Amino acid sequence: MDERTSTDGNTLTVPYSEDLRGKAFRVKITDPNGCSAVSAEVRPAWAHSRIVITGEPADQEICEGSPVTFEIGIISANQAVNSFQWMRATSEDGPGTPVVPVVPPAEGGDGRGPSYRTTAPAVTEGTSFWYWAAVSRGDCPLVSSRKAKLVVRPKPTFERASWIVACDHQSAEFRIEGGSSGTGGGTTLNYQWQEAPPPAPALPGAFVSIPAASNASATTATLRLPAPNERNGRSYKAILTNGFECKTESTPDVLTVNPPLQLSTVENQGNCAGENVTFSVTASGGRPSYAYQWYKRAVPTDANPNPLPMAIPVLPENDINHANTRELRLTNLQQADNGTIYGVIVRDQNNCEVALCRQQDLPCILPPVPDGAGTNR
Repeated sequence: MDERTSTDGNTLTVPYSEDLRGKAFRVKITDPNGCSAVSAEVRPAWAHSRIVITGEPADQEICEGSPVTFEIGIISANQAVNSFQWMRATSEDGPGTPVVPVVPPAEGGDGRGPSYRTTAPAVTEGTSFWYWAAVSRGDCPLVSSRKAKLVVRPKPTFERASWIVACDHQSAEFRIEGGSSGTGGGTTLNYQWQEAPPPAPALPGAFVSIPAASNASATTATLRLPAPNERNGRSYKAILTNGFECKTESTPDVLTVNPPLQLSTVENQGNCAGENVTFSVTASGGRPSYAYQWYKRAVPTDANPNPLPMAIPVLPENDINHANTRELRLTNLQQADNGTIYGVIVRDQNNCEVALCRQQDLPCILPPVPDGAGTNR
């Protein structure tokens, strides 16, 4: 028998205890003469079950902009929670601000409890936040969970992604410009290019990483594709990763290889001194209209057998002024013109180009110029 004495007259206040749940009370009243009487049993009707937090929210570290979930477990004897609110603060001891939306607790008291789902703030708003749950029911005291610390890590950034529409049989490039590991992200920044087959737009699961063993540029800021014709219509994107393993992806771009630009063959010409000669080409394919630029290589000598640069486009000083049509007309040929090599570069509206009279293909050579009698010297 557990006896308790009231210090407040005929009122007995009994603090709540789980041990008292379901137990009965009887009141014994004793007068000054020692006579006493005992009442019938009385069972308290506890209005609400005490809220017990069985699982605290855990600290988390996550990349900015990523989803994050905080959870607590509660036991409430299958009673509905009248008040349930998640709070957020920017310092551990700072005042809390209610967060939205409010996620109601799970019914049934299964111990897994309610959760709050949100998106990690940007690092520019701060790098650490504290979240906790406040739960109350009726007249029961407010119960708060521990404060869980959220550490936000930066994601890599870049200014823009650029690409070059490739020309037939010429290399293509995709480029990330202004790549950074993010605010406070350190010095580590890794690139990984991925590709997906047609059709576009490609689904996220269709992308696979390009091995650096097959293309060394696949782990750099600029992806170079030396044979774009084989990859026409494929999609490409870059994944940037910093030292916190936070990632940022570029928007996929589709490689477009323009149709080939073709030129008719320029025939070699032989003429007499004082006469005129015309070289002409016909462009087709690509994207009309076409821009022409004729150039020449000086007469080769033993000291300078290849005076014209091999690279294309040819240096401007080799261009022939005003020679920008499909025909090149030379007048009043002289012996000094013997062996001079003429060439033409043609560009279409896609800025794709094709050239004749490159070092490995010299069809438009002006042979030795005969004299007026038509004999060669």
